[in-house]
Formats: sequence, structure tokens, C-alpha cells
Amino acid sequence: MFFSSFKIIHFIGIGGIGMSAIAELAYELGYVVQGSDIRKNNNLIRLEKKGISINIGHVGKNIQTAEVVVYSSAIDKSNPEIIEANARSIPLYSRAEFLAIVMKDKRSITISGTHGKTTTTSIIGQLLKDEAIDPTVVSGGIMNINKSNLIFGNGDWMIVEADESDGSFLILPSEISIITNIDNDHLDYYKSMTLLKDAFVKYANKTQENGYLILCIDDIGVQSILGDIMVERLISYGFSKKANYQVSFIRNESLGSIFSLKCNLPDIYFDEEFFIPMHGDHNINNAVASIIVAKILSIDIKKIKSRLKDFPGIQRRFTKIGDKDGVIYFDDYAHHPVEIQAVLSAANKIKHNKIVTVFQPHRYSRIIELYDGFCSSFKDTDYLLIAPIYSAGELATKAITNRTIANDIKFIDKDCIKYFMSNENLKILLKSIVKNGDIVIFIGAGDISSIAREIVKNI
Repeated sequence: MFFSSFKIIHFIGIGGIGMSAIAELAYELGYVVQGSDIRKNNNLIRLEKKGISINIGHVGKNIQTAEVVVYSSAIDKSNPEIIEANARSIPLYSRAEFLAIVMKDKRSITISGTHGKTTTTSIIGQLLKDEAIDPTVVSGGIMNINKSNLIFGNGDWMIVEADESDGSFLILPSEISIITNIDNDHLDYYKSMTLLKDAFVKYANKTQENGYLILCIDDIGVQSILGDIMVERLISYGFSKKANYQVSFIRNESLGSIFSLKCNLPDIYFDEEFFIPMHGDHNINNAVASIIVAKILSIDIKKIKSRLKDFPGIQRRFTKIGDKDGVIYFDDYAHHPVEIQAVLSAANKIKHNKIVTVFQPHRYSRIIELYDGFCSSFKDTDYLLIAPIYSAGELATKAITNRTIANDIKFIDKDCIKYFMSNENLKILLKSIVKNGDIVIFIGAGDISSIAREIVKNI
């Protein structure tokens, strides 16, 4: 490996969901790992339990013993540890650069797309956990199977969530590439949908020779780039009749979804029925992409069905966090209008009296950029309670608040939309609204998950 001459690696921003995974990966590969972050979180607690040394706060002295420094995309060049590394000529690598170097020693499966990357990555890991494959999985979420965002395997394959947010997914090697969808997110980086789509075209065409590109043909964004894709072995999936792997039947049950899957490729006969313990058409498509990968790697169909049926899920992906007095509480990471619509659509497939959604808007820039979409994305909920905007470090703007959003939300009776300013206000609202047989869903990418758990514990 490229880093064989080094032993001690320092990770700046080690507590992030992407950084904590590769820090743990470096630890499993035998490096001495240390890191720093601005505040404690569950990722840091997990890493510390492994014996990884972590400092809270960024100061130059944190890297005194480091031989290599890896930094998160959220870290500014003015960070004192970056400055110190440059002053001492310590090699600096971005998260993606480090990951790409590690991946060169492996055969790789990368999963890209605006939505569904984490779930698809984790399902593929579940389907390929055969002892003969024993893959390493680097996920953008905490997998319930081991309460981590990393599964470390000793086999030849790596399954990696490919993050498009800063364009860094273009440097990852990939033998099997997946595009779940292409939507209007991260335009603060790309500046336009044209440039975002161009990046996905480059990602697709970087698929290794004799590799496979797997993409969801249902998605309009994916359809728009098909003419620019030059990969010979392309496999499409979805509900469309044009799909090579077509979902032809769905039956929703209380614990999940049953679906039929047919293959329309001329040299392959495939017509099978599967169960996945998740709801929503989007999750069925995530499962189908994963099944295709398992088929490419010759996993027995009985094993595919059994492992899919036993998929334990991802934290913060329509995760059940409580069941009190006949009310079921869920937590979900959705922070884009399309994701919100998918979550609420899935919730409606579960028996309920009414759905109460608690939404925490995430980032002023995202809310402003996708404002009309947010205002139209809650039509499948009965009540909507809107938290203050979680800035994620952005400067606040008086032009938009949770009250503004509440006033502009469409398709819901105005009496059923409330905004609140404190957790105590939220608790009072929920007590006045929620009744036996209802579903409550907490949605957002900020600290709404910890708020949700505290509310459910004390309500």
C-alpha cells in the first residue's frame, strides 16, 4: 500500500460520518490512528472504545506525532492543524484521496446518486456477506448490523458509498458503479444542474473496462445523461418496462414489501419474488440495484432472498424509535424534498389514523435553493410541525424562518401546520395532537434525531 512507509495517521474532523468510517478502516488496516473534532458525538465514542486517541478542538500541537494528515471536506485551509501540517511538510490528503489509495488494492463497487446511496450500499453489504467474498463496506450511515459505518472484511471487494457533494467521487476507482438517481442538490458546489449531470457522466464513464454500470432508468435525471454514457456493460433497473431488471408487482405488508423482479436481458432468464423489511418504492429500487450486484457476483438466489429478508436496516432511515400508548415514532434523515416525499409515501403504506410530521429544515442555502420543492413536499402528512432552521454553520438570514415556511406550505390545512421555537413547545404540541393509532415522524439532517429520542422518552 502507498502508506506502507508511514504508521501514524491523523484525521481532522474524525467525528464526521464519512471520516469516522475511514479512520476506523485505517485502524483495522494496522495504522496508529488519532484525530480531532470540535465536539463529542457517538462516532467519536465508538472510535475511542477501539483505543483511538481523539482531541476535542483543533490546534497545531494535535499533529505533533502524525506522519500523514487526512482532512474532511468540511475543514477549511485556515484550520490550525492544516497550517501546522503544511509548515512541517506532513503529507496532506482529503478523505476521498485517502480512500481512493486504499481502494486501489481492492476490487471496488461504488454507489452514487442524490438519494438512496447509504441504503443501497448497506443492502449490497448484506447480500455479499458470503464468507467467500467477505467485503469491506464503507457506508454514509450507521448500519444496524454492527452499529458502525464500516464493515471490515478480508476479501478482495470493497463496497463504498461515493459522495458527489464536492465532486470527490470522481477519483474513486470502480469496477461496478451504481447511479440511483440525479437530483438538484449540492448546487452550491456545482452551480448548475448541467455541471452536476456532467459529473455523473464522468463518474459513469470512469467505470473500469469490463466492469458494469448499474442505473435506475425510472429517474429523469439518469434518463437525461444516457446519451453521454459510453460504458459497454450497462444494466438498468426500475419499474419502467424499459428496465433490464423490472419490478412488476408490489404487495405492502405490515413488516415490509413483497415485490416481483423480472430480467428483460436476452441472455438471462430471471423472474423471482422477494421480501424486504422496508416500505416505499424507493427502497424497492435500492434493493433491486443490490440484487443485480449480487447476481453479477454469482450469489445463489436463495441466499439473496434470505439475506434481503433479514436486512437489519440503517439508523435514521425510517427508523422506529418508540411505540407508546398506541403511537409509533419514527426518525429519518430526509433533508431534500424528494426524500421527504418518499418517506411520507412509505409511511402511508403502514396502517395509521393520521401522520404527524416534525420537520427540521437543514441549511439556509438548501432551503432557499429548493424552497418551492419543500413547500410542496408534505402533501402526504396530516399535521406538520416545523422546527427552527438548523444552520449547520451557515449564517442566518432573516429572509426565511420556520414561520415563513409554515405560511408557505401547500396542500395542508393551515390549522394543521404549526411552527415551534423550543423542544418544550414541541412536546406541548405533540401532546395536544397525537392520539392512539397515529404515526409521528421526525425528519431532518441536523440534531432532530437526538431531540426526537428525548421527546419520545419523556412524552
